[in-house]
Amino acid sequence: MNFSWLAVLLLAIFAMAVSADKCSAPFKKEGNQCVTNRTIRGECPPHSQYSAKINKCVYK
Repeated sequence: MNFSWLAVLLLAIFAMAVSADKCSAPFKKEGNQCVTNRTIRGECPPHSQYSAKINKCVYK
């Protein structure tokens, strides 16, 4: 029997588990959130929202 589909499935699950702990480009992991500093203009990067509590942009 050909079990190559099983190897592909396990590799895909492993890749998802490894990438789940990383933040996208401008964001850095702080605690359980991906955050970045606000730009000089005061706008947050796309898909993020400003949090006054920590004075940073938090990825949604």
